[in-house]
Amino acid sequence: MAGQNAITTEANGASALLTYAAERQVGRRMRALFIIACGGIIMAAIAPRVGLAVALFGFAAEAVEALVLRAITAQEPMDGEATRRWQVAGVAAAVHGFSIAAALALLWSFGAPDPAAYFLVIAFSTAVALDSGGLLSTVPRITLLRIVPLVAAITSLWLIDIVRGADRSLLMIVAITGLMIGVPIALHLRAVSRRAQESVLSREDLIRSKQELENAYEELRAEQDEVVKLSLVARHASDAVTISDAAGRVQWVNRAFSLLTGYSGAEAVGKTRAELLYGADTSESSIRAIEEAVSWAQSLRTEVCAYSKDRTPLWIETSLVPLPGRNGQTDLIICIDRDISVERRDSVVLQEVLDAAVDSGEAHAVLLEFLETEVACALDTGTPEASALGARVAALITLSREDPSLIVQHRSAFGLDACLTETIRKLRPTARRKGLFLDLDFVADAGLRVEGPADRVGEIVESLLRRAIRVTSGGGVVLRVRHEKTRQGHDVTLEIKTTAPRKGEAGAPLEGDGTRIPLSLDVCADLALLMGGALETGDDPSTGGWSARFRFACADPEDTETEIAGLPALDGCTVLLAENRPHIRTCYERLLEKTGARIRMAGSARDLREALELDVPDLLLHSEHLPGGAVADILECYTRVPAICIAPEGRAKPGMLAFPPTADQLFTAIAKRLDLPRDAA
Repeated sequence: MAGQNAITTEANGASALLTYAAERQVGRRMRALFIIACGGIIMAAIAPRVGLAVALFGFAAEAVEALVLRAITAQEPMDGEATRRWQVAGVAAAVHGFSIAAALALLWSFGAPDPAAYFLVIAFSTAVALDSGGLLSTVPRITLLRIVPLVAAITSLWLIDIVRGADRSLLMIVAITGLMIGVPIALHLRAVSRRAQESVLSREDLIRSKQELENAYEELRAEQDEVVKLSLVARHASDAVTISDAAGRVQWVNRAFSLLTGYSGAEAVGKTRAELLYGADTSESSIRAIEEAVSWAQSLRTEVCAYSKDRTPLWIETSLVPLPGRNGQTDLIICIDRDISVERRDSVVLQEVLDAAVDSGEAHAVLLEFLETEVACALDTGTPEASALGARVAALITLSREDPSLIVQHRSAFGLDACLTETIRKLRPTARRKGLFLDLDFVADAGLRVEGPADRVGEIVESLLRRAIRVTSGGGVVLRVRHEKTRQGHDVTLEIKTTAPRKGEAGAPLEGDGTRIPLSLDVCADLALLMGGALETGDDPSTGGWSARFRFACADPEDTETEIAGLPALDGCTVLLAENRPHIRTCYERLLEKTGARIRMAGSARDLREALELDVPDLLLHSEHLPGGAVADILECYTRVPAICIAPEGRAKPGMLAFPPTADQLFTAIAKRLDLPRDAA
C-alpha cells in the first residue's frame, strides 16, 4: 500500500488524466481493504465458503480495475517517470488480485479447515510483499522491517499447524505461494522502477544536453557569420589591416597592406611591425606610445614614418586597437594603416612656402619655385580644367620673371555683367549634360563697368563653376553677384551655391581617370583667387558653396551715368514691371531709376490684371509666366499696351530681352518698341 501511496503522490503534479487515475486508485485500495476485512469476518463467523466466494470475486474485480487504470495511464502523453511507474504498478496490482483469487479458488477446492486464517495470510503476505517491492529502492530499512514480520507470521502459522497436527501441506503451499507471488512481483517492480528512473534521468540529461548543444551551435553560427563579415571587410578594405598576437608578431595582413608596403602575406606573418616597417626616421616617441597602448590595452591613433620593403619612406596614419582576452590581457592587436604621404608632403611644402614668405626678399623666388614644381605637377592630370589652370600658372610664371616685382595682372575697364554672362553661357552646356541647371543671380547695376583683370576674373569664375558642376549630383548651380559701392571703388562678392549635396569633399578623386590630385582643389582655388586680387575667399561645405570678394576701381563713372540715363523720353512715363523674381526686379529698377519713369510692380497674374484695369501703363516689362497664369493670356484683352517680354539668358526666344541686359540693350529695345529715336546723349 505504501508503494501505491508514493505513486499517487507523484501523480499530484501530473496532468488531469493522472489525477483522475489517482482518485480511482485510492478507491480501489479502500475497496481491497474492505474486501479483506469482510471476507475474513464472513469466513470466520458465518460461512467459510461464502466468505471465500465474496473475497474471490472481489479480488478478481479489483484486478480488472487495476488493468483499467493501466489503460488510462497509457493514454497520458507524458513520457516521465510517474507515468511509467503507474503502468508498472497497475500490472503488479492486477497480478496481485488475480493471484489472491487463484489462491482462494484453491482453498475452496481443497476445503481447508481454517480458510479465514489462510485467507488473511495470503492477502496480507502478498500485499506486504508488493509494497516492499515498491519501497525497497527508496526506503530500504523500513521495507526490511515490513518483510521480517511477514516471514515471522508465516513461520508462526506453520508451527501452529505442526503443533495442532493440521494439514501442514496446504498451509505450506499457501504460504510459499504468497511469497512466490509477492516477492517476484516486488523485485520486478523495484527493477522496473529503477530502470524507469534511470531512463528518465538519462532522457532529461539528453534533452538538457541537446538544448545546450543547440544554443552553443546558434551562438557559434552567429559568431561565425560575424567573423565572415568582418573578414570580408578587412580583406577588401582600402586601408592596410594587420592582425598581430600579444607579442606583436603578425598573424594576418590584407591585400592593401601588401600593396602599400610590398610585403606579401607569407613574408609578413611571424614578424613584428617594427621589423617590417620601422626605420631610422621613425619617431621613438611614437614607438613608445604604441607599446604603452598595447600594454594597457588602449586604442591609439598616431602618425608614424615607416618604410616599405624597398626602404621607401612612407607616412602612415596608424589606428591601433588591442583586443583583450578572457583574462583581461591583450590577446590580439589590430592595426589599420592609411597612407598620408601625399598629404604630409603637401603640408610640409605649403609650410615651407609660408615660412619662406616671411622674408619678403625671398618670397617672390620661393613662390615661383613652388608654382613651377608642386602646382604644375598637381595640375598635370590631363583634364581640361587642369590644363587651363596649368596654362594660366605658366603664363603667371613667365610674366613674373619678366617683372621683378610681385605677380601683377593686366588691368582694363570691362563690363562685369558681360564677363559673367559670357562665362555662364560657356559652361551651361556642360551643366546640362549632367542634368543640372546653371543660372546667374545678378543683383548689381546691370551696366556696372569696373577696372580690373577681366580675363583673370573670367577664369576664376569659370574654374569655380566647373568645380561646382563636377561635384554636384543633382539640382543645379547658381552664381550670385552682390555689389557694394565704397570710397575705394566697387566691392563685388561672387557666391557660388549648389542646390544639392556635393558628391565628394575637396581633394576627392576626379571624374574620369579616378586619380587623386596631390594638392587639394581648395588650395588651387584659393591660390587662383588670391592671384586674381581677391580680398577674401570662403568655402561652405554644408551648402556646397564658395565665395570670393573682389575690389574693382570705378571705370569712367561719367560714361556710366550717361549710359544709364540714355533715354530722356521715358521721363514721366509709367512703366509696369510684371516679375515675381526679386533679383530680376531689382536689376530693372536700378536701370530705370535714373530715367525719371514711374515704376509699378505686379508679382502675380492677379496683380497684373488689377494694375491694367486701374491704369493702362505706357510700357509693360513682363516675364512669360507669373504665379496664377501666363501673361500672354492676360494681354489678349490689352493689345494696345506696349510690352516687352524678358527671359533668363539661354532661354530667350526671338523678340525677348535676355537677362541680365546692359543699359544699352534695354533702352534700345524700349526705343524700338515705342518707336522712339535712341538718344545716347
